[in-house]
Amino acid sequence: MSIAFDPRSPAFRANPYPTYHELRSHHPVYYRPERQDWVLTRYADIVEVLKHPGFGRSERGLESLQRANQEPTSHFLSVRQESQKLMTLWLVLRNPPVHTRLRHLLRQVFTQSRIQALQAYLQAEVDDLIERVQEQGDMDIIGDLAYPLTLGLNCKILGIPPQAWHPCFDQWSQELSLVADMDVTPIANERGLLAIAGLAEYFSRWIAAYRADSSEHDSLIGTLIQAVKRTP
Repeated sequence: MSIAFDPRSPAFRANPYPTYHELRSHHPVYYRPERQDWVLTRYADIVEVLKHPGFGRSERGLESLQRANQEPTSHFLSVRQESQKLMTLWLVLRNPPVHTRLRHLLRQVFTQSRIQALQAYLQAEVDDLIERVQEQGDMDIIGDLAYPLTLGLNCKILGIPPQAWHPCFDQWSQELSLVADMDVTPIANERGLLAIAGLAEYFSRWIAAYRADSSEHDSLIGTLIQAVKRTP
Protein backbone atom coordinates (compact mmCIF):
# COMPACT_ATOMS: atom_id res chain seq x y z
CA MET A 1 0.00 0.00 0.00
CA SER A 2 1.54 3.31 -1.10
CA ILE A 3 1.64 6.45 0.99
CA ALA A 4 1.22 10.02 -0.18
CA PHE A 5 4.43 11.69 1.00
CA ASP A 6 4.68 15.24 -0.30
CA PRO A 7 6.76 17.51 1.98
CA ARG A 8 5.65 20.53 -0.06
CA SER A 9 1.94 20.07 0.54
CA PRO A 10 0.30 22.55 2.96
CA ALA A 11 -1.39 19.69 4.83
CA PHE A 12 1.95 18.00 5.49
CA ARG A 13 3.64 21.19 6.64
CA ALA A 14 0.74 21.99 8.94
CA ASN A 15 0.93 18.60 10.66
CA PRO A 16 3.65 16.22 9.38
CA TYR A 17 3.57 13.85 12.36
CA PRO A 18 0.85 11.41 11.19
CA THR A 19 2.74 10.93 7.93
CA TYR A 20 6.01 10.34 9.76
CA HIS A 21 4.26 7.84 12.03
CA GLU A 22 2.91 5.99 8.98
CA LEU A 23 6.36 5.94 7.40
CA ARG A 24 8.07 4.66 10.54
CA SER A 25 5.40 2.00 11.08
CA HIS A 26 4.95 0.67 7.55
CA HIS A 27 7.55 2.24 5.21
CA PRO A 28 10.71 2.87 7.28
CA VAL A 29 12.84 2.74 4.12
CA TYR A 30 10.81 4.73 1.62
CA TYR A 31 11.84 5.26 -2.01
CA ARG A 32 10.60 8.31 -3.91
CA PRO A 33 10.82 7.53 -7.65
CA GLU A 34 10.00 11.10 -8.67
CA ARG A 35 13.05 12.34 -6.72
CA GLN A 36 15.13 9.18 -7.03
CA ASP A 37 16.04 9.23 -3.36
CA TRP A 38 15.37 7.35 -0.15
CA VAL A 39 13.69 8.59 3.04
CA LEU A 40 14.64 6.89 6.31
CA THR A 41 12.51 7.60 9.39
CA ARG A 42 13.71 5.10 12.02
CA TYR A 43 16.47 6.17 14.37
CA ALA A 44 18.42 2.89 14.18
CA ASP A 45 18.44 2.95 10.37
CA ILE A 46 19.58 6.56 10.25
CA VAL A 47 22.40 5.91 12.74
CA GLU A 48 23.55 2.88 10.76
CA VAL A 49 23.72 4.92 7.55
CA LEU A 50 25.56 7.79 9.22
CA LYS A 51 28.15 5.46 10.75
CA HIS A 52 28.60 3.06 7.84
CA PRO A 53 31.69 3.91 5.72
CA GLY A 54 29.97 2.59 2.61
CA PHE A 55 27.45 5.43 2.53
CA GLY A 56 28.23 8.95 1.39
CA ARG A 57 27.03 11.99 -0.47
CA SER A 58 26.31 11.45 -4.16
CA GLU A 59 28.76 13.39 -6.31
CA ARG A 60 26.00 13.76 -8.93
CA GLY A 61 24.09 15.92 -6.48
CA LEU A 62 27.08 18.20 -6.00
CA GLU A 63 27.54 18.56 -9.74
CA SER A 64 23.86 19.41 -10.22
CA LEU A 65 24.14 22.17 -7.63
CA GLN A 66 26.88 23.77 -9.69
CA ARG A 67 24.96 23.50 -12.98
CA ALA A 68 21.40 24.26 -11.88
CA ASN A 69 19.36 27.28 -12.93
CA GLN A 70 21.95 29.36 -14.79
CA GLU A 71 20.85 33.00 -15.15
CA PRO A 72 21.86 35.47 -17.88
CA THR A 73 22.74 38.43 -15.63
CA SER A 74 26.51 38.29 -15.21
CA HIS A 75 26.76 39.75 -11.70
CA PHE A 76 23.93 37.67 -10.31
CA LEU A 77 25.32 34.61 -12.07
CA SER A 78 28.73 35.08 -10.49
CA VAL A 79 27.15 35.41 -7.03
CA ARG A 80 25.10 32.28 -7.57
CA GLN A 81 28.06 30.31 -8.84
CA GLU A 82 30.18 31.28 -5.87
CA SER A 83 27.35 30.42 -3.48
CA GLN A 84 26.83 27.05 -5.17
CA LYS A 85 30.55 26.37 -4.84
CA LEU A 86 30.44 27.26 -1.14
CA MET A 87 27.41 25.01 -0.68
CA THR A 88 29.32 22.01 -2.03
CA LEU A 89 31.98 22.67 0.64
CA TRP A 90 29.57 22.21 3.56
CA LEU A 91 30.77 19.58 5.98
CA VAL A 92 27.56 17.54 5.67
CA LEU A 93 28.00 17.37 1.88
CA ARG A 94 31.58 16.12 1.94
CA ASN A 95 32.80 12.55 1.85
CA PRO A 96 35.99 11.14 3.39
CA PRO A 97 38.85 11.97 3.38
CA VAL A 98 37.82 15.66 3.24
CA HIS A 99 34.98 15.12 5.71
CA THR A 100 37.34 13.33 8.10
CA ARG A 101 39.91 16.15 7.97
CA LEU A 102 37.27 18.81 8.68
CA ARG A 103 35.82 16.82 11.59
CA HIS A 104 39.33 16.51 13.04
CA LEU A 105 39.71 20.29 12.95
CA LEU A 106 36.34 20.79 14.64
CA ARG A 107 37.23 18.30 17.38
CA GLN A 108 40.05 20.65 18.35
CA VAL A 109 37.45 23.35 18.95
CA PHE A 110 34.56 21.46 20.55
CA THR A 111 36.50 19.78 23.32
CA GLN A 112 34.81 18.39 26.42
CA SER A 113 36.19 21.21 28.56
CA ARG A 114 34.85 23.87 26.17
CA ILE A 115 31.41 22.28 26.11
CA GLN A 116 31.30 22.04 29.90
CA ALA A 117 32.28 25.69 30.16
CA LEU A 118 29.22 26.63 28.09
CA GLN A 119 26.75 24.76 30.33
CA ALA A 120 26.46 27.52 32.93
CA TYR A 121 26.03 30.13 30.20
CA LEU A 122 23.32 28.11 28.45
CA GLN A 123 21.42 27.47 31.67
CA ALA A 124 21.44 31.17 32.56
CA GLU A 125 20.29 32.15 29.07
CA VAL A 126 17.45 29.61 29.05
CA ASP A 127 16.27 30.76 32.48
CA ASP A 128 16.32 34.39 31.36
CA LEU A 129 14.43 33.70 28.12
CA ILE A 130 11.76 31.69 29.92
CA GLU A 131 11.31 34.43 32.53
CA ARG A 132 10.69 36.95 29.74
CA VAL A 133 7.69 35.04 28.41
CA GLN A 134 6.13 34.00 31.71
CA GLU A 135 3.97 37.13 31.86
CA GLN A 136 2.71 36.48 28.33
CA GLY A 137 1.17 33.16 29.28
CA ASP A 138 2.31 31.51 26.04
CA MET A 139 5.54 30.92 24.18
CA ASP A 140 6.74 30.49 20.63
CA ILE A 141 9.45 27.85 21.02
CA ILE A 142 11.36 29.08 17.96
CA GLY A 143 11.00 32.84 18.20
CA ASP A 144 11.11 33.16 22.00
CA LEU A 145 13.66 30.48 22.86
CA ALA A 146 15.46 28.62 20.08
CA TYR A 147 16.46 31.57 17.90
CA PRO A 148 17.65 34.04 20.57
CA LEU A 149 19.43 31.21 22.40
CA THR A 150 21.19 30.11 19.21
CA LEU A 151 22.10 33.67 18.30
CA GLY A 152 23.68 34.30 21.69
CA LEU A 153 25.49 30.98 21.58
CA ASN A 154 26.82 31.68 18.11
CA CYS A 155 28.19 35.03 19.25
CA LYS A 156 29.93 33.41 22.21
CA ILE A 157 31.35 30.46 20.24
CA LEU A 158 32.42 32.43 17.17
CA GLY A 159 33.86 35.28 19.18
CA ILE A 160 31.74 38.00 17.55
CA PRO A 161 30.28 40.58 19.96
CA PRO A 162 26.45 40.69 19.93
CA GLN A 163 26.48 44.38 18.99
CA ALA A 164 28.53 43.53 15.90
CA TRP A 165 26.14 40.82 14.70
CA HIS A 166 24.85 41.58 11.22
CA PRO A 167 21.23 42.89 11.20
CA CYS A 168 20.41 40.57 8.27
CA PHE A 169 21.56 37.44 10.09
CA ASP A 170 18.02 36.48 11.12
CA GLN A 171 16.78 36.75 7.54
CA TRP A 172 19.85 34.94 6.17
CA SER A 173 19.43 32.11 8.66
CA GLN A 174 15.79 31.57 7.78
CA GLU A 175 16.43 31.65 4.03
CA LEU A 176 19.49 29.40 4.31
CA SER A 177 17.58 26.83 6.36
CA LEU A 178 15.14 26.38 3.46
CA VAL A 179 17.95 25.31 1.12
CA ALA A 180 18.39 22.18 3.23
CA ASP A 181 14.67 21.40 2.95
CA MET A 182 13.86 18.03 1.45
CA ASP A 183 11.88 19.66 -1.36
CA VAL A 184 13.22 23.19 -1.63
CA THR A 185 11.32 25.32 -4.13
CA PRO A 186 13.23 27.17 -6.89
CA ILE A 187 12.45 30.56 -5.32
CA ALA A 188 13.57 29.43 -1.87
CA ASN A 189 16.73 28.00 -3.39
CA GLU A 190 17.58 31.35 -5.03
CA ARG A 191 17.02 33.20 -1.77
CA GLY A 192 19.18 30.67 0.01
CA LEU A 193 22.01 31.22 -2.46
CA LEU A 194 21.85 34.98 -1.85
CA ALA A 195 21.89 34.32 1.90
CA ILE A 196 25.05 32.24 1.48
CA ALA A 197 26.66 35.13 -0.39
CA GLY A 198 25.76 37.58 2.38
CA LEU A 199 27.02 35.28 5.13
CA ALA A 200 30.22 34.54 3.24
CA GLU A 201 31.03 38.22 2.81
CA TYR A 202 30.24 38.98 6.46
CA PHE A 203 32.30 36.14 7.94
CA SER A 204 35.17 36.74 5.51
CA ARG A 205 35.70 40.13 7.11
CA TRP A 206 35.84 38.62 10.59
CA ILE A 207 38.21 35.87 9.47
CA ALA A 208 40.50 38.49 7.91
CA ALA A 209 40.40 40.53 11.13
CA TYR A 210 41.32 37.49 13.22
CA ARG A 211 44.17 36.60 10.89
CA ALA A 212 45.53 40.14 11.08
CA ASP A 213 45.49 40.00 14.90
CA SER A 214 48.55 38.16 16.22
CA SER A 215 47.02 37.49 19.65
CA GLU A 216 45.29 34.17 20.36
CA HIS A 217 41.51 34.15 20.70
CA ASP A 218 39.43 31.61 22.56
CA SER A 219 36.79 31.37 19.86
CA LEU A 220 35.77 29.10 17.01
CA ILE A 221 37.19 31.39 14.32
CA GLY A 222 40.47 31.99 16.13
CA THR A 223 40.95 28.36 17.09
CA LEU A 224 40.24 27.08 13.58
CA ILE A 225 42.72 29.56 12.09
CA GLN A 226 45.40 28.32 14.47
CA ALA A 227 44.45 24.69 13.84
CA VAL A 228 44.76 25.15 10.08
CA LYS A 229 48.19 26.75 10.52
CA ARG A 230 49.36 23.75 12.56
CA THR A 231 47.96 21.19 10.11
CA PRO A 232 50.61 19.91 7.69
